[in-house]
Amino acid sequence: LAEQAAREEEEAERLRLKQEQKIAAEKEKKETAEQALRTEQLQSSLHLIDTISKRYVEAGWKQRDEIEWVQYLKCDGLPNPCLCGQMSTYLQLWDETIENTTMEQATSRTSEVLKLLEELTNFVDNPLGASSRKIENWRWICGLFRERQQRSLDIASYRILRDISNKMNNIQLVKADFNIVEEQFTICLWTMVSVPKSYPNPRAPPRPRVEVAFPQLKMNVLLPAIIDCYLLALRTMYVKYDHLSDSCASYHEPEIPDAYSENIYHSTLNEWYSKLIYKYEQYRVIKKAEGVSVPKQEYDREAGIMPQVPYARMPVSPSTHIISEEDVLYGELRQSFITTVEPNVVNLRKHIILGGIFFVELYFQPPQPQLLVSMEMSITRCECEYRAHSGLTPYRFSTGTEVLERGKVSRSLQSSRACARTELHHRR
Repeated sequence: LAEQAAREEEEAERLRLKQEQKIAAEKEKKETAEQALRTEQLQSSLHLIDTISKRYVEAGWKQRDEIEWVQYLKCDGLPNPCLCGQMSTYLQLWDETIENTTMEQATSRTSEVLKLLEELTNFVDNPLGASSRKIENWRWICGLFRERQQRSLDIASYRILRDISNKMNNIQLVKADFNIVEEQFTICLWTMVSVPKSYPNPRAPPRPRVEVAFPQLKMNVLLPAIIDCYLLALRTMYVKYDHLSDSCASYHEPEIPDAYSENIYHSTLNEWYSKLIYKYEQYRVIKKAEGVSVPKQEYDREAGIMPQVPYARMPVSPSTHIISEEDVLYGELRQSFITTVEPNVVNLRKHIILGGIFFVELYFQPPQPQLLVSMEMSITRCECEYRAHSGLTPYRFSTGTEVLERGKVSRSLQSSRACARTELHHRR
């Protein structure tokens, strides 16, 4: 009975393994057919996607040509953002006058520059088949425009602070401010006017900390106690655009593996190849443990040559192995996304800038114009016409003979007077 039970158990195990092998073979055959159908469908889908992408690029270029033609007809003096040569010429002309920028000029210039930057950023984000070199040139021009835009606002603010008495509002005896609210930015300046300082009084209580309110920005600034704002100026500025985020180290994401940048067709094909290679390597390991030699087969992913492996029961199925590899790769990718920054730096991997940027800056007060006494002299020539009175006789000029006669008479009178004085002296 024991032997019969053992034989029945062996027969049941043999039938079970045979049935399991049959089911595995059918499953493998089904997976191979599904993979062939999936490959065919994905090729068709990929071809359709490529066709749509080409049409999208063609429509984009056609739209850009229409925009360029409309811009050409406007003749408003603005360059074509797509052409780096025209943008460089615009920058060169701007550099010639940027040092004399006033607040009014900075306001009008900001609208032009932001319009050009919006179009240029659109070109960078949607290159429509442009070369990598052209995209780098666009990014370089974009950086130069952002730098000039910030410099323009800085120079306009400096020119306001350069002449406090005439261009800023005296809110108190020693305080002055300037506020401007525009569509794209808001600038508030606050400073203390330079006045003669009195002798220090050791008995006087310490001065309170400087606190400035900017209602235009709904902001209050409280400075440290060691800063008394003497010969200093405070500028708070809000701009509706963000030209700083993409220049931070934490903004750009790290490079992702090639497996995540492939299209769905190549990704599915590589996954299938990985399963076949894993089955072949595991089959060799199992047969080697059983003492059976397996002939080596050559395989090549690029050429699509894969080894043919019969069924063998494996401790880890190929699908489970592929999923575990993907989990490991995804975990490593997530770790590469994590970055640490300084305590006073915004981590742009966790946060995003919305609604513009605030600037709070403390400047040295620039030298002010001095009023000097003018030492200039001017000579004025006055001319008028002489008119003689009708009741007066006109003046008659003496002739030369009359002048000589008058001279002789004068000399004779002078000599007689001298003789008379001499005689009077002798008598005394």
